[in-house]
Amino acid sequence: MLKNILKLEGAQQLSKIEQKNIQGKGGELMACRCPNGVLVVGHADSCSTLINTLCEMDS
Repeated sequence: MLKNILKLEGAQQLSKIEQKNIQGKGGELMACRCPNGVLVVGHADSCSTLINTLCEMDS
């Protein structure tokens, strides 16, 4: 599965040090749709938090 993920444009494997430095925000695992239609998945307390964190917003 990792090989398939790494084939995605812009994806790169994190080093062991980078992996250890990741700090989670907690919350439930949820899938939400950005205003532009992109599906995002992550841990958050609400879809609005996840969308504000992960979706590209028009300026």
